[in-house]
Amino acid sequence: MTNEDAGKIDKILNEVVEEIAGNDIVPLVELIKNKSNVSEFKIAEKLGITVNHIRNMLYRLDNYNLVFFTRKKDKKKGWYVYYWTFNMTELRNLAVKLKTEMLNKIKNKLASEETGIYFICPDKHIRANHETAMEY
Repeated sequence: MTNEDAGKIDKILNEVVEEIAGNDIVPLVELIKNKSNVSEFKIAEKLGITVNHIRNMLYRLDNYNLVFFTRKKDKKKGWYVYYWTFNMTELRNLAVKLKTEMLNKIKNKLASEETGIYFICPDKHIRANHETAMEY
């Protein structure tokens, strides 16, 4: 894979992550995207965010199956530590799904524009379809 291909993949990754989970998640994804089983405590330490906030961010990605985790019990402290891995395969599927949905919305909007009759006020403050214009 060339640097140009990697740059395109990173751009798509960032766009998808921003759209589904918010732009605050991008640094987290950049940190774990090519690694496996990354401790949530190490993620929190590197990003300077609390573990609870990191978990919340990871759960947002988990809602779209973009991450998966394994859970291990810490023998000293007795609590569970989660190790996270980014799911690049699902990212590709999700990117295609989102682009398809966007394309369908644009096609529907275009069909509506082509078949409808629209009116615009002389000062271009409002644009209305035929039905709404008749009400005014």
